[in-house]
Order: sequence, then structure tokens, then C-alpha cells
Amino acid sequence: MTSTIEQCGTCKGRKRIECEDCDGDGHDECEDCDGSGTWDCECDSCGNAHQAKCDECAGKGTLDCTECDGHGSWDCEECGGLGFHEIEDDEEEEDD
Repeated sequence: MTSTIEQCGTCKGRKRIECEDCDGDGHDECEDCDGSGTWDCECDSCGNAHQAKCDECAGKGTLDCTECDGHGSWDCEECGGLGFHEIEDDEEEEDD
């Protein structure tokens, strides 16, 4: 019995699948501050141009993507992250 190596049709040999929710960058925009990293402060004496750092994203404006846990991609489930499949040929060799 022989086997053939075939590129995975799902990941096209890349071994990983890019997360569609975050476009592969691993981050989502913070909804609390709309990605700015700050929110308007209602205090008149804050001395910070009436802006306060967002508590949800710690002022970054982004959070780890909830779909891929901030990785941006995951191992292809179809090939187990190998990028290929090994296909065993069922044909038996005939003796002449």
C-alpha cells in the first residue's frame, strides 16, 4: 500500500485559519470607548482635557478578540495544523 501527500484544501497548506471576526489581527475595537482609549470626563477639575482612560481596555482602544482569544488565527481543524493530508492508496500491486 502506498500513500500520497495532498495539500489541505481548507487552509491551502498554511496550517492555520485566519479569524474572520478580527481579520487576523487578534483585536476587537473596545465598545466602551469606541476604540479611542478614552471617554469624556464629567469632572471640571481633572486637568486632563476632560478625558479619562477607558477602564475596559486600559486606554488601548482594543480588546483581545473573543473568537480567537487574541491569537488572530487557529490551527486548521481539517488537517490538524499540518497543512497536508496523507491519503493511502487502496490499490494493491499485482505480481506479474
